[in-house]
Amino acid sequence: MPGASVALSPCYDQSTQTGGTMETNSEHDLINSAPFCKMLADRYVEGSGYSKSDPLISPLLASDEEMRKLPPTWISVAGYDMLRDHGERMGEKLRTAGVEVVVEVQERQQHVMEFMVGSAPEATGSIERIAKWVTEKAGG
Repeated sequence: MPGASVALSPCYDQSTQTGGTMETNSEHDLINSAPFCKMLADRYVEGSGYSKSDPLISPLLASDEEMRKLPPTWISVAGYDMLRDHGERMGEKLRTAGVEVVVEVQERQQHVMEFMVGSAPEATGSIERIAKWVTEKAGG
């Protein structure tokens, strides 16, 4: 098991692809759309032998017992991202299971805004905070 996990604009539910922001951010998310997310989910499991509802594919469907096995986790989600709700829900699920978790919402930003590191201060700041956190988890 890794000592820590970092997720940037993650899709934690390939199965139902539900969540408030899948609908409320559909007009604001410049990268994702519901059909695009479904297509990616289909491709993700194609030929894998797994169902989209398997917790290995859709961790939001995992039990609390399975959640407790996960390492400290940093989740960064963008305010305009259709997947924002996935990250927030996973953060709550991890917290409830007793797993250390940081959920940082980058308001008024797009899906995986960290790709703009060096060009946008929000992205650079996010990467700096993540790097500091990972360094602490790795013991210096």
